[in-house]
Amino acid sequence: HFYKRYKMSKKSKFARDSDLDDFQDPGPSPSHATPARLTNFPAGHCLVNEKWRSNSVSKSIARVMTVKLLGGLGVVDFQPSPNLVVLYMTEGDIICGVESLVLKMEKFKRMKSQSPTLVVACIFMRTELSSQYFESFQRTIVLQYSCVIVPITNQEQVPQVLHQMFVAESQKNPFQARSIKLESSRLHKDLLLAVCKIPGMGEKRSRTLLQKMESIRKIARARNPELTPVLGPNLARGVEDFFRKRNTI
Repeated sequence: HFYKRYKMSKKSKFARDSDLDDFQDPGPSPSHATPARLTNFPAGHCLVNEKWRSNSVSKSIARVMTVKLLGGLGVVDFQPSPNLVVLYMTEGDIICGVESLVLKMEKFKRMKSQSPTLVVACIFMRTELSSQYFESFQRTIVLQYSCVIVPITNQEQVPQVLHQMFVAESQKNPFQARSIKLESSRLHKDLLLAVCKIPGMGEKRSRTLLQKMESIRKIARARNPELTPVLGPNLARGVEDFFRKRNTI
């Protein structure tokens, strides 16, 4: 019976280890920083450093994301998406001072040099005691190492922050797309108003002309044979004369 229990426990341990095989990274070489997982990343998962196994933070993250506890992540505490790694600074880490932070940031710097698309975010636990260190940590993280700092006031906010980072990383920036769209729309409106000022050109004809010729410069250089199919002979002659009188051709 003892041998049977030993064999079963050994088999069970192997099964647990094999479940993590797909998520384990090879151990880092002595001269390199621990690489973040950028390929074969399990979708919808948050990789969590093994050191958080007995901490309530890993259980809190498990409520919003699927947690995979891994060893060998080095300075990385959490990785909610392939191109995003997170350093979680507790009150105790912060009180140790910037010197201890710099050692970790240097390792992140080497990781970023190997993977240029990698984003490093640092969660700063802001308490009455740690608040006095925030500015110095912010200067180091943002200005010196070009990384992101996210202040929180409660450990329960960690899962929410990680989930928001995951969502932001997996979607395009809506503000950037909207900005480009607004800029393009404004430019088209200015062109339309400019063409409408040409004698005889109303909004409808101006839109039609801009569809054929995309800029004022092209319209100004167009000759009667090019303008006639769009505007008719009389208006085409008027547009050509308008630009010739202003020496814009």
